[in-house]
Amino acid sequence: MIEVIDVLDKVIKLGESLGAEEVFIYGKEHTVMSYEILVGNISSRISTTVGAQIIVSIGKRHGSSYTTDVSEEGLLRALSDAISIARASSEDPEWPGVPNFSEKYEEVKDVEYDIESASRAVQELYKSLLKDNRLVYNVGYEGTIEKTFIANSYGAEIITTEYGNGLTAYLSVQTSQGASPGIWDYIVSKEQIVDSSALLENLEFLAKKAESLIKARDMTVPTIWHPSALMSILTYGFLPAIKGDAIHKKSSRYLEKFGENIFSKSLTIYDDPTRKDLVNYVPYDADGVRTKRIDIVKAGTLINSIWNYHWASLEGRETTGHATRNPRPGEYGVNVHNISIEFGRRSLDDLISEISEGVYILSLQGAHSTNPESGRFSVMANPAFYIKDGEIVGCLLGASITSSVDDVLNKFKEATSDYKEGFRSTLPWALIDNIRISSRV
Repeated sequence: MIEVIDVLDKVIKLGESLGAEEVFIYGKEHTVMSYEILVGNISSRISTTVGAQIIVSIGKRHGSSYTTDVSEEGLLRALSDAISIARASSEDPEWPGVPNFSEKYEEVKDVEYDIESASRAVQELYKSLLKDNRLVYNVGYEGTIEKTFIANSYGAEIITTEYGNGLTAYLSVQTSQGASPGIWDYIVSKEQIVDSSALLENLEFLAKKAESLIKARDMTVPTIWHPSALMSILTYGFLPAIKGDAIHKKSSRYLEKFGENIFSKSLTIYDDPTRKDLVNYVPYDADGVRTKRIDIVKAGTLINSIWNYHWASLEGRETTGHATRNPRPGEYGVNVHNISIEFGRRSLDDLISEISEGVYILSLQGAHSTNPESGRFSVMANPAFYIKDGEIVGCLLGASITSSVDDVLNKFKEATSDYKEGFRSTLPWALIDNIRISSRV
């Protein structure tokens, strides 16, 4: 697919000769390798999808076309279709044109994943987790390789390769009181995962604690939030309000709050896609803009929003390099690449050891229903674990939380030095104080 860069200049020049004032091409080759044991059934696949989107401007009219044929002939057909659509379209007074950046960059890496190594990692973890009192629902491995090319009328030619691997497991413990909630965890890595011992150790610890089921009761206590739980509220309740489209449409609750201290002074949130050792290393966004670290919240003060070229142009701003694209359906948006919370100095065990009574929240069930405009949510903390006298003593049943993202971030007290990589995130565990837990049992 990368060889297609050789014909992009030809396609762009032909588009301009046919009347297009601007041409933008975004293409992607996405390869997935997976191996999974789902309730005892084994499945595996290796698949590759290729496609490119061509966008053209003719004055304030624009057209877009997608093709899975990234040969010269296929791209030229898509170009012709995009021009025809633009000519037939009405003028869009808010159309700012295609991204007008001109950098040239190439970072290509030949990446290969070994399905046999993946299968061994999955099977070894599955066998190790099996016990008479457990049902192991799923152990799965997925590796992805994503090669992207960007070119435009302004001379941009960018080629990048992003890749990563994930191993996950999900199980339930059978007790005299019934089955525990599903317990799960994951590891994500830039390189292929061959050692699952750390994941196994953590799952074994949680499964052992889940042999004791404790009914939740109403209480206001300190809570420890797993990186997955943190990412849930950030994704559905915080990020929608700092994106450029929400600010332009005036649907963000933060419109008048930038520069104000509205969260805990212990909290710093930033997006950093520049670390090559992390799975979320993204040197350029989907507009062809070089990325950089950007602080979003600094010591509790909301200081920055995130923008792609389109929404930034409409507001008279500079893009922050946060464009995302899915070329097949033509989706174009704004999102973080690798959101993080500034790490602390102490471990997860250190934080738990100081809690006389509290809750460890591994995941939030229903976080997707968070109101993006108000940040309000009502979720089940599932699974969650009860902390007593500095130790996790059992799995909590029926614990619910009704609150707001802003309230949670205002009660943020401390982050761990430990962290987990995930999709679009590198997050620590967090101590959130005085969270109201309600019982639904």
